[in-house]
Amino acid sequence: MSGAPLNIAFAVTEVGTESAAGDYFTALELGNALAARYGWLIHYLPKGNAWYDLAGVDILIVMVEDFDLRLMRNAALGLITVAWARNWFERWCDQPCIADYSVHMASSRRAADYMSQRIGKRVRLLRIATNAERFNMVDRPQVALLDYVFTGSYWQAERDVVNALAALPTHFRGAVYGKNWAQVPVLAALNRGFVPYSQMPGVYRQATMVVDDANHVTKTWGAANSRVFDALAAGCLVISNSASVSQEVFDGLLPVYTTPAELATLLQRYLSDAPARLALQSELRGRVLQRHLYQHRALEFFLHLSGCRELKWAQTKAGATSLPPAKVAVELASTSMAAAPLPSISFIVPLFNHLQHTQAMLASLLASLPPGLDFEVILADDASTDGTAAWLQTQQNPRIKTLISAVNQGYAANNNAAAHLARGDVLALLNNDLLFEPGWLAPMLDILLDPVRSAGGVGNVQRRIDNGAVDHAGVCLNSLGQLEHMRELPAGGAAAVQVFAVTGACMLLRRADFEACGGFDTAYVNGGEDVDLCFKLRAAGHRIYVAPESCIGHHVSLSRGPTSLNDERNSRRLFKRWRRELKNELSRVWRQRLATGAATLTEDFDGLIDPACLATPQLASLRIAEALLQRHEARWAQLLD
Repeated sequence: MSGAPLNIAFAVTEVGTESAAGDYFTALELGNALAARYGWLIHYLPKGNAWYDLAGVDILIVMVEDFDLRLMRNAALGLITVAWARNWFERWCDQPCIADYSVHMASSRRAADYMSQRIGKRVRLLRIATNAERFNMVDRPQVALLDYVFTGSYWQAERDVVNALAALPTHFRGAVYGKNWAQVPVLAALNRGFVPYSQMPGVYRQATMVVDDANHVTKTWGAANSRVFDALAAGCLVISNSASVSQEVFDGLLPVYTTPAELATLLQRYLSDAPARLALQSELRGRVLQRHLYQHRALEFFLHLSGCRELKWAQTKAGATSLPPAKVAVELASTSMAAAPLPSISFIVPLFNHLQHTQAMLASLLASLPPGLDFEVILADDASTDGTAAWLQTQQNPRIKTLISAVNQGYAANNNAAAHLARGDVLALLNNDLLFEPGWLAPMLDILLDPVRSAGGVGNVQRRIDNGAVDHAGVCLNSLGQLEHMRELPAGGAAAVQVFAVTGACMLLRRADFEACGGFDTAYVNGGEDVDLCFKLRAAGHRIYVAPESCIGHHVSLSRGPTSLNDERNSRRLFKRWRRELKNELSRVWRQRLATGAATLTEDFDGLIDPACLATPQLASLRIAEALLQRHEARWAQLLD
């Protein structure tokens, strides 16, 4: 994109190294992640005279509930306004202009649902997170100086942590860091004063555990604060007073205290049982690193905005559109300011044996998905003989659907049956021999949702699990007229690369398009169905893409048998059905080759055409393509007829 970078402003309480307002540090980390990923320019607007001056701002992210949209000055047409509620969710809903924001976000699922009902607008989930480059276990001593720490300031409001820490036995070594704790005499012995945000990693490195104190405006909402994520990333075990945070964010694994006695018991338990403490901390830390980093939030944030048409104007403001920016702004100002909702997704996984790989695939898939995603997983067993069907019957996760066939139908029919059960707007076709990492889905979904690209199917980069080599970055037609996987990453760092086809091992497409194409053609027998589907999508006016920023692991060809005459039958069917398209593509491939100099390619087309044709590359490429196709057809006739 040739346009100037977007200008993003965060409206926060205060800024600077002496700041104690959590909204500023949350904004700082998200802003850094957005700048690193997208190259956006980030600014922070503290309360004061300049709070409402939005000259030059493309996207305003409001972090404080008392910001008043009616007081904005110098705001451009097409300005995107984002309300991100981290706490005080009732107050946010009481604001007279709350419905006027372009996009609404909340830091917990319960809060997002509550706000959606109150304001009549979709409120999207965007949790707080941590920066693992700042908060990590580097230089963490083997023996901690303190048993526990608490980090947070005192704002003259009642806090559970005051009574809890005051009642702890004196043999626990503890400390409290933050502003205004001198006003709380019962914690005088623990008070270590204010520590700037930049020094917080050092605070966590000296402690075995961190006591969390969700305040009264977040405790029951499941909204985890940055302390929880930062401390876990830094190697501490966290003990929280919020059962809702433990349940919503960590599936109930985060230890919770409700009374001072319970806190003392939990501290003693985990201090005296190091293996149990380390195992639990490792599990919780792993979840944070997989799901709750600001680099994850940057992707989620962009996806939340990707359906907002005003964003398209802002991205093209410096000339990436054929319309004058002023005209684009006027046109978009007349449209709805509400962002389009993210689609629901049905992950379809056909199964035939290899149960252990299926189990590993499912675990990695569920761990990789962004929080708040509306999804289901459909596991379709095709008469496996290794216990897969019995294992499917044990699944209790309500998001997982199972489909068990008593007879082997084949890849196409099995996928079609699963797709018939699907309720998602988007189908994600997956193999059961994949391994996923966080962040793989967002780049693919971003391409599929972009109306400018007209994407019908989106694939990604697949690396061999055995050696890490790229096995798939799209499907192309080589100069011999054979379909093969592209095994080199595209140059130039593009976010989307248009390709001839992609493999069905990992492919995103809209359910409506899959149904309109008739799904997979069952005339193919375990081969060629995915390429045929891509051809049908292309024939319907769509394009096929690979998302280079999405990468997964693949046990290559684990689910397929060795090459056989059946593969030849599938290839002949594909080439017969799409002969014209294949000839055009093969001709294009040869035009590119001939442009490099015919003299170096003589043996490649020797005997295929009259050398006199080389004087006209367009004619030569067509004749070479036709000759190669006829050669394939003759071979198939000899093999199969």
